[in-house]
Amino acid sequence: MMTVTEFDAWRVERPGRWELVGGVPVAMAPERARHNLVKSDVLIALRRALEDGGCTVFGDGMTVVVDETTAYEPDAVVCAGGPVDLDATVVDAPTIVVEVLSPSSESNDSGRKLADYLSLRSVRHYLVVNPVRGVVTHHRRDDDGNVHTAIHRGDGVVGFDEPRARIAVSEVFASLPEGREPRS
Repeated sequence: MMTVTEFDAWRVERPGRWELVGGVPVAMAPERARHNLVKSDVLIALRRALEDGGCTVFGDGMTVVVDETTAYEPDAVVCAGGPVDLDATVVDAPTIVVEVLSPSSESNDSGRKLADYLSLRSVRHYLVVNPVRGVVTHHRRDDDGNVHTAIHRGDGVVGFDEPRARIAVSEVFASLPEGREPRS
């Protein structure tokens, strides 16, 4: 079983992308074009929405540490306030975390990662984006620690209270071909 510190040193020598889950390194599957396009659209939408809010929006490649033996690499993560260490590989105090579903990640992104991300005090919003169905599931933690879930699609809007921002669901899927029919 590895710690996050051991994992960071170990993965430098390994090709591909890796996460640490309960002390065990897990290889991340290659991305499909749909996943990559939606991930890019999420980044663009978040950057537009937060450009004046003193936040930093990161794409994949940055690590969110859950505990001593678990570290994930989400598709997008937002940090509010403060200067950014340009040599960091770990995101301190993430506020918004985004995972774009792929066939191999759906159960983890909607299950274990949901619980893990929302166990972090700084995380206020966790978005699970389903690029096949054209759906954004927004899990929001309030000031009392209660989690509220909303499902957005079509012409819906995802609103963030902290930091204050809004993104249109249509922006999240902007690069997908027009007229595509989401699967049920």
